[in-house]
Amino acid sequence: MATGGTAARRSLSSTMDTSQEIDSPPQWFTMFFADFEQRLEMRLEGAVTKRLDELTVELKAQFDKINTLEFEQASLKSELKTVREENKSLAQKIDDLENRSRRNNLVFYGIPEKVGLGQENCIDTLSSILRDFVGLNEDDMKTIDRCHRTPSHKTVGDNTKPRIIHVAFSSFMAKQKVRKECIDKFKTNDYNGRKIYVSDDFSRRILQLRKSKMETFKRLQRENKKPFFVYPDVIKYRLDGKVVNAE
Repeated sequence: MATGGTAARRSLSSTMDTSQEIDSPPQWFTMFFADFEQRLEMRLEGAVTKRLDELTVELKAQFDKINTLEFEQASLKSELKTVREENKSLAQKIDDLENRSRRNNLVFYGIPEKVGLGQENCIDTLSSILRDFVGLNEDDMKTIDRCHRTPSHKTVGDNTKPRIIHVAFSSFMAKQKVRKECIDKFKTNDYNGRKIYVSDDFSRRILQLRKSKMETFKRLQRENKKPFFVYPDVIKYRLDGKVVNAE
């Protein structure tokens, strides 16, 4: 019986040892996973660091491109500003030349158009008014170089408003004489019951500049301050015997 019991104990001990060997991981497994977490962390850290370095390089390249574009944009803005200033200066010079070429010209408003067969002789129409109404002499008529109405063709259906007359004189002095005489006459006298006006001949730009200030000009007229324009678009009037700016 003793022998049987001993054999049973030995069998049980052998079974327990075998069970313990089965429950324990192999040595290679234990060695492989002993520093797995550390190695995985190092590997991930290396991959992340490498990717961050790559992104840093790419980001720097993008920043360099942005800086280059900003520099080019600033340069283009500077060049555009210069071009605009040059264009403005050139436009002013061209406009000044145009107005200088018109310095011997006058523009008449409100002169009736002759109705009848054939084309109107504009010089004859104007000369008769300057001679018979204003009181200028034949020598003054001879200073007229060219004369025409604008637009060149009368608008269909417009039978009330006469087209303006542009006149070119042979000299500035001749023009100034006619201008003064006409202003003095037209200021206080109507021609056949209608008002006639005369002015210097200016470019479209000058006319637009002056038009933008007509409210001020009319207000001064209502205040009986007798305003007038000085080239190009400065409004002035007399105050206590002195010429002052209205603006």
